[in-house]
Amino acid sequence: LTTAGCSESTRIQTSPQGARVYVDNVLVGVSPTVYSVSRAEFSQPHVCRAELDGYAPAEEPLRKTLAV
Repeated sequence: LTTAGCSESTRIQTSPQGARVYVDNVLVGVSPTVYSVSRAEFSQPHVCRAELDGYAPAEEPLRKTLAV
């Protein structure tokens, strides 16, 4: 599970592709996908989970970081 992006959206990818992607237990798409929210909402903690048949679910927090 890999996430990368700016303060308002993040691209979520999995390997292999095609996993169902959930943020805070809400389905947001199938990987690869882009998750977008307001800046105020993105500053709050969120949990991203990917599920694909035949694989263990992967879960990690979404964090705002600065690319330098």
